[in-house]
Amino acid sequence: MHVVDRVVGRQMLLGDEEKEFFRVLMRKISRFSGVEVITWACLGNHYHLLLRVPNELEAAHLRAEISEEALLERMKMAFSAEFIEETQRRVGQFRREGKPEMADSILRRLREQMFDVSAFMHMLKRRFSASYNKKHGRKGTLWESRFRSVLVEDEQSVVLKMAAYIDLNAVRAGIVKDPKDYRWCGYAEAVAGKAEAREGILSVVRGSSEDPAVGWEEAAAAYRDWLYDAGCEVRDGEGKITRKGITAEEVDAVRASGGRLSAKQLLHCKVRYFTDGVAIGSRAFVESVFELYRYRFGAKRSTGARPLRWGEWDGLCALRDLQREVIKGSG
Repeated sequence: MHVVDRVVGRQMLLGDEEKEFFRVLMRKISRFSGVEVITWACLGNHYHLLLRVPNELEAAHLRAEISEEALLERMKMAFSAEFIEETQRRVGQFRREGKPEMADSILRRLREQMFDVSAFMHMLKRRFSASYNKKHGRKGTLWESRFRSVLVEDEQSVVLKMAAYIDLNAVRAGIVKDPKDYRWCGYAEAVAGKAEAREGILSVVRGSSEDPAVGWEEAAAAYRDWLYDAGCEVRDGEGKITRKGITAEEVDAVRASGGRLSAKQLLHCKVRYFTDGVAIGSRAFVESVFELYRYRFGAKRSTGARPLRWGEWDGLCALRDLQREVIKGSG
């Protein structure tokens, strides 16, 4: 799933300290919740997250498998010591009073926050907003909306495109020339040696096989090739840059460095399918999502999949067709 949200009024409120706090908080909540962050990017007025979330049946099974001891241990990753102590005190008190159902209710509410994207986002946004407002003496909402999300088929070529779209945000915005130099994205975090970020990139490169033989160095070279191939700037017939990105010379230099080349793709990083397409993947995947939510569409709508336009997308489809190619602004 691709999630995006913007600061209210699209104000540039997020500085270096705020972006770093976002990164740390996101990772803590991910460890507790079990929602996997594949990659991410946080810019001055918005952020992108590429998340892997189990379906409802898998989530229910995973929650049921977590013992009380394991739950309290996971809470240490995201909650204060005071909150954990108070939770343990209340659970213990209810049990001593012969009210096990009350104790179980507290633990059940905590488990319900796990393996759920809505709970993950609510916790992340609420905590970030509270911290930001306190630090800056500010009141009121910080974010423009609840959050926007697009379902992404968990298939390697699809996930690679979406991951590249996110990790290249700062390049497309003209902030950096090399994605590794923008420290508040998953790729730069991985290059810096952060284990969780590397696991996200590894999962993308390995694909569904999860081949343990593919180590970080090999995955990093393959993913960097992909980023440079996808992030190449676009020029018109007169040589004028029409889309910011990585120069052809820089792309050639990376190719010459010996990294494994991926298939050449035309990735329009500002195409609105990535934020407004509702669901992205193969025709079969999008049709399955359409059937699941058929009741939300008009009676005249007979099929769900709409081929992506304005580029060579290897058969990718979206649930929502778009009338405009490019959105304004960065990211």
